[in-house]
Amino acid sequence: MAYLVERVRATPGVALAAVYGSFGTPSATDSSDVDMYFVPSGPHGEAARFQAIVDDIGYDLWPLPWARLEEIAELRDGLIPLLLDARVVHADDASSARFAALQDRCRSALADHRSRTEAARRFLDRETGPHGPEGVDAVAAILTALAVNVGDHPRSGPGRVLDEGAAWLPEGIRSDLRRAVAAGDPAERIRSLRSAAAAAEACCGPAEPGPIGPEERAAMLEGFYEELHSTLMKIPRALGAGQQSTAYLAAHDLEREIGQHLYMLEAGRWPSERADAARAYRDSGLPDLVGAIGDQRRLAGAAVDLASELVKHLQHHGVRIRRVATASDLPQ
Repeated sequence: MAYLVERVRATPGVALAAVYGSFGTPSATDSSDVDMYFVPSGPHGEAARFQAIVDDIGYDLWPLPWARLEEIAELRDGLIPLLLDARVVHADDASSARFAALQDRCRSALADHRSRTEAARRFLDRETGPHGPEGVDAVAAILTALAVNVGDHPRSGPGRVLDEGAAWLPEGIRSDLRRAVAAGDPAERIRSLRSAAAAAEACCGPAEPGPIGPEERAAMLEGFYEELHSTLMKIPRALGAGQQSTAYLAAHDLEREIGQHLYMLEAGRWPSERADAARAYRDSGLPDLVGAIGDQRRLAGAAVDLASELVKHLQHHGVRIRRVATASDLPQ
């Protein structure tokens, strides 16, 4: 591992490097592979990349941008161990502080019931629907969804998690996943995965939402647009920076989140079905973000239009939008 550490230190344009996997935990042995990623801070940082097998030990040093770590911190990417279970071995002061802040954000997201439930559903849906789980990648998706749903995360590969068990993994699902991992017959693997996915769907389903009183509803909605506006503006910035996948994920998530709030505005409770939120968004007449995916100019314009149109829509329903012209107008 010392070689990889020296490699990133000697390469200009590397902001941070962290070791993960076995060497990120006390469980490393003399035969453990060495897995490390680095965060490039300039065009020359990519030169630090390195892969080799030395005396049957794998050494893997690969780039991971800040944007990907941001997605992990927000529970939009399931590779949570890369952030929470990694050990920093090289960083300047600013990068070290930034990494620690992302770890705090991720822990806060896992501690928040609503954010982790939404993330669990997202991880589950990504690999198990709409046609059902078929590949073994679904095993990791199901494990991640179940763990996040209770505020935890898998800390090792699927095989080790299944063997050692975890408090958040029901035994019935554990058995199905074991069979899926071991199955030589694709049909048997699919049957086991579908059984596990169905059980996980029930575990990760949100509790029946209760009513939300008018005062609480107003308080939620008054702060909603302020939080949303900056996220909307990330879409044209991401597209301008060539980060199409970031913009597309944001568009999907924003439509869902806005739809949930619009449904809550009308019904006085959070939707229990995803279709309810989608219907509330569609019926609002607001710009179609998801429909604009694939046309970057149209998507950027839809995000800007939505930032304006949503204000009018909320104000029409009596929601107060706090706006100030300059920083000096902010309350002291």
